[in-house]
Amino acid sequence: MRRIAVVLSCLAALMVVSACSDGVEEVVDPAFAIRGKRVANRCVACHALERRDNKVGPHLVGVVGREVAVVRGFDYSEPMKTYGGTWSRERLQAFLRDPQVAVPGTRMAVSPMNEVELEGLLVYLESLQ
Repeated sequence: MRRIAVVLSCLAALMVVSACSDGVEEVVDPAFAIRGKRVANRCVACHALERRDNKVGPHLVGVVGREVAVVRGFDYSEPMKTYGGTWSRERLQAFLRDPQVAVPGTRMAVSPMNEVELEGLLVYLESLQ
């Protein structure tokens, strides 16, 4: 069983490296995605991690690269609607660090996390396509 887990981890790392574009080799530690999934489990009280009904917050599938405040069926706050733009990795990072600084008046509350947890969460959110 352990040998299978090691092989799968190596294959996952190889797939990440081979998927890099522009000839730039960017290695993403698969442990970040695992850690990120654990952090994301804190989010499920308010957000779905699958494309289905929204909860207190909109679902998070495809959030990286998605336009802000566009998930059907979710009633966004006025500050979030006027924030506009696209959820780039950088914008999500700033928002998740401190939602009230990024979008004053948002209803979003965030569970405190350190930079390693935040990086893992971003890697995991990027995988939710």
